[in-house]
Amino acid sequence: MGYLITYYLTLNCVYTGSLISKQTDIMSRKLDPFKREREKCDALSDVTNFIAQEIYKLAVIKQYPNEYSEIFNLVRNITKELTHLFDQGFAPELEALRDVLVDLIVHGATKSDFEGYVSSVLRIENINQLEFGSVTHNLESTDNSDEPFDYEKHEHEIKVAAFGVAKQIFFKNRGFKTTIPHKYPPSVIGFRYDYHEALEYYYGLYYHSQVNSKTNTTTFYRAPYESFRPYADRIVDQSKCIEREFQVPDTALSKKESLIYSNSEALEPLCSMDLLRGEQPKESVIKTTEIRFRLDLSEPLSNEELDSALARLRSVISSAQYRNSVASMLLAENEAELIQAYYMPSLKHVEHTEFKRLHKVSLPELNSPHQAKAYLCGLIVLFEHYVRVNSSSDSLSFSWGKNEDGLSTLFRFGAVSIALSKVHGEEGFSAGSVEKGYKLVKAVFNRHIREFQFGRVQFNAHLNAKQREKLKGLDPVRLERLHPDDVSRVQEEIERLKSKGRQASVKAQINGSYIITW
Repeated sequence: MGYLITYYLTLNCVYTGSLISKQTDIMSRKLDPFKREREKCDALSDVTNFIAQEIYKLAVIKQYPNEYSEIFNLVRNITKELTHLFDQGFAPELEALRDVLVDLIVHGATKSDFEGYVSSVLRIENINQLEFGSVTHNLESTDNSDEPFDYEKHEHEIKVAAFGVAKQIFFKNRGFKTTIPHKYPPSVIGFRYDYHEALEYYYGLYYHSQVNSKTNTTTFYRAPYESFRPYADRIVDQSKCIEREFQVPDTALSKKESLIYSNSEALEPLCSMDLLRGEQPKESVIKTTEIRFRLDLSEPLSNEELDSALARLRSVISSAQYRNSVASMLLAENEAELIQAYYMPSLKHVEHTEFKRLHKVSLPELNSPHQAKAYLCGLIVLFEHYVRVNSSSDSLSFSWGKNEDGLSTLFRFGAVSIALSKVHGEEGFSAGSVEKGYKLVKAVFNRHIREFQFGRVQFNAHLNAKQREKLKGLDPVRLERLHPDDVSRVQEEIERLKSKGRQASVKAQINGSYIITW
């Protein structure tokens, strides 16, 4: 059972960071149907992305168990080295810094890449000034009631310390070796989730905000998982804004100290302009004069890809027109120009929920909450039946193999069905339903495995005598046809087998991978 309340939000809203046990009378809900439908669509997009990323991670464990373990422990170690900074505040920035460090290290980034990404995460304008022009500060809080707390100084000290730690971590771990063809940022490997909790959250409808009319509170439950988007296979569309700078004339209304209106229609535009100009009048503004859009049709587009591309284009256009409206208001020299700029047509953005739906990962037969539930059941089976996690004093290791209890997959379906039925009720959690979910997950899982193995030598694969005999009639594969990362290992393995009196060679398999046999 998790905790119920973590903090209160404005308007008497209660937010919780984990689940509570399901209640018979959860709360009287007075959400309008549109909002409930929007929450449902958002939750389906999030859980779809989560399922896709977790199937990918399980495939990585099977194909690259050692590298998966190394990256997971890298995340743990970086988190430990940043721990002393987390209680100083700025947790979101530090978490983002940790994830960026993992991705930079695993991808073999350069020093220039490191400085660019870290300065962006920490919002540092001049990384060299931060690094060389700063002195070491004591981050321990001191009780000095005579001096007010200096937030900007504290923020600077955190950034200095964080950059220093990040630099040490980055250079200490340079040369990290990986052969995984990463489809997601490597940092996702550092996140571990309980699939039972994920199912409880989603199937229990905890994604709906819950209104209690008696206490006038609204409760929100944070999902017990995070979902990330995979790397794009290709860039389908690109947009480029052509911009032009305009000098703000001295006669512009935005440069006047006092604003007096003669037309009541100008009151609202004047107030808006006063907020937009800030404390100091702007000397120049930028307008978008043209948007250049490129769509790649070198390969056929799906309807989903086209809809996503057009949604992104609409967002670019609507944002540009809004910024042009603001620029025109700051350039206006009289009320008529100001009113015209203020009432420039506002183009609708693609609604957030629809944007998420358009950009979620596409999985076979996953378009409804019922299908998402089936996939989550399948994840539970696949993980519990095959994944082994061993812990030592300072690390975890992941491996792939049948469960030590010796259950077949058929009996596993029954065992998972019984466990889930005790929590959620028997309806929808029969062994047959669990098996269906497993088959959905396994189909996507096998696709990842095929892609991982295609064109690569499978060093850990074992053939029986019948399988070896079948491959004898095939021509050996020349070394130059192999992946560069496999050549030296193949040569070593062939020499090792030769020393044992076996004339080994590389043969092609039906799935496009290669294997060493004799």
